[in-house]
Amino acid sequence: MLSRRSFAESEACFQRSIRIARQQAKSLELRGATSLAQLWRDKGRNEQAHSLLAPVYGWFTEGFDTPDLKEAKALLDSLDGQDLPKKSNPAPFRIRPASPRY
Repeated sequence: MLSRRSFAESEACFQRSIRIARQQAKSLELRGATSLAQLWRDKGRNEQAHSLLAPVYGWFTEGFDTPDLKEAKALLDSLDGQDLPKKSNPAPFRIRPASPRY
């Protein structure tokens, strides 16, 4: 049986690992969303590109000096500078979660 101190330390370590994993997963999501948004922009699908990338970028609260966030911001700025229709509401792009492998 764990002592209270051992339990608290273990709990804090697990909570930290979960926070780190969530952040890293978001970083990977940002990279994928940026790449897909660039592809869509190149095909003239600017509104769809913006609606995919903006919420992912908006999740971040720090690290704006990192290359991935700088690239995403530059792409969003370029999309914002283009004439995006204001009234249409495109269906959001959704990525299906991977099936667990057993």
